[in-house]
Amino acid sequence: MNFVLTLKLNTTEYDEAVLAKRFYYGYKISNIVTAYASKQLRLMKQDPVYQALLSERYALKDSEASKKEINRVNKELQVVRVSYGLSEYQLHSFVKIQQHKYKKHIDSHAAQKIATHVWRSVEEVLYSNGKRLHFHKYNDFLSMEGKKNTSGIRYKDGRIEWNKLSIQVQMPKHGTLGSSAFKEYEYTKACMKHKLCYNRIKRMQVGSRWHYYVQFVFEGEPPVKPNSHIGTGRVGIDIGTSTIAVSHSDGVILQELGSDVKDYSRELNRIQRALDRSRRATNPGNYNHDGTIKRGIKLRWFMSNHYKTLAAKKRSLERKQAAALKDSHEALANEIISHGDDIYVESMTFKGLQHRSKETTYSKTGKINRKGRFGKSIKNHAPAKLICIIERKLNYEGIKLHKINTRTFRASQYNHISNDYIKKHLTMRHTWIGNNCVQRDLYSAFLLMNSDETLNHTSRDRCNDTFKDFLKNHNDLIIKMQNDDASYPSSFGLKHIKVAS
Repeated sequence: MNFVLTLKLNTTEYDEAVLAKRFYYGYKISNIVTAYASKQLRLMKQDPVYQALLSERYALKDSEASKKEINRVNKELQVVRVSYGLSEYQLHSFVKIQQHKYKKHIDSHAAQKIATHVWRSVEEVLYSNGKRLHFHKYNDFLSMEGKKNTSGIRYKDGRIEWNKLSIQVQMPKHGTLGSSAFKEYEYTKACMKHKLCYNRIKRMQVGSRWHYYVQFVFEGEPPVKPNSHIGTGRVGIDIGTSTIAVSHSDGVILQELGSDVKDYSRELNRIQRALDRSRRATNPGNYNHDGTIKRGIKLRWFMSNHYKTLAAKKRSLERKQAAALKDSHEALANEIISHGDDIYVESMTFKGLQHRSKETTYSKTGKINRKGRFGKSIKNHAPAKLICIIERKLNYEGIKLHKINTRTFRASQYNHISNDYIKKHLTMRHTWIGNNCVQRDLYSAFLLMNSDETLNHTSRDRCNDTFKDFLKNHNDLIIKMQNDDASYPSSFGLKHIKVAS
């Protein structure tokens, strides 16, 4: 297991100019290797031998043939793949020729790591749900890394050394005892005691400038920060595209994800419109009379300096928002795991919820319903990121996150008192459990917290034992939120929940 420590580099104008040139060469090498791999993939897929073996492989899989037969076909497919130069080490050999052109700037280990990233994309196309390889844009090529700390990108005596370039690393200052600076200093000091595997140089756009950072990749588990500890007990999490409900033995949590993060959507929309106007003004020949982009021909796009400045500002705002959202998720994850180490969450496929609906539906008035789904909400709140953070923090302690089967569990439909399932409309944000009106998401989290050992259903006995405490915590939170001056999402349904004070 490895972990990462990120620190800023104290770069001069000369350092930034050299690094910019190296990132440009790295971006060129990456796209050359991607073009080569794409060509070889296309040729291999057109090979009749490969097609016949692939058909045989699918037939064997459907007929549940023996593993021996399937392995035989897999080995023959591998032979064909290798004959087209599609393996990680063959891409390393190919990239060696490209690296030699820029050897003053790009070392062999950094070039091999670029080839390795391309190979991972090839694996996605061959063995997973990847459709094709994608080329990098220069502004999207954000990092380069080595393979070890003894050559290439090296850390030595507080400096990063890379092909005659030496840059000071900005270490945290000691600070006063108990302050955030002191905690950061102690954490960095504890990290540096671990074995350093390799280093990565990363760049981020801040305003119109690129800022450069080093990411140390250490072996082992990260040191425990003073403000993070894992509690004991059961915790249930009902997570949506923009909200989260948590139930644990000590209380409940109901909040919007990233509610403390500044919303840049208005400014980003304004910049996006300005980019579109600028692009149309400088490329009038690329558009039809109705304003749509011409299709079926190769278009060359020209970008003005004003366009590039706006694009840099847009990237900077997106980076700032993403960083703030990640910090918010880290804090929320620490709060959740502090209440228990036995955590249950529904297995959600957020990627599917991002896609536009293919089916055309109509409202009661006969109007066509919007096909847009939850793409914008997921982008602005990143629910899957929070689950990944919780899972990572639990893995450090050797604890597994329990993922519930959504189809069999049906947390939003079950009533543990009547012991039946009642399908509810999505707009109904509360439910009646006996004579008690409870918030729907919080009750789902409560049911998840009381899951049985199969993870397919809730345990009714556990629900009966813990419902009284849950109801008290639920009512206290709802009354507090209803009396607050703060605004909450309408999806909480606070106006329609009647609780006994």
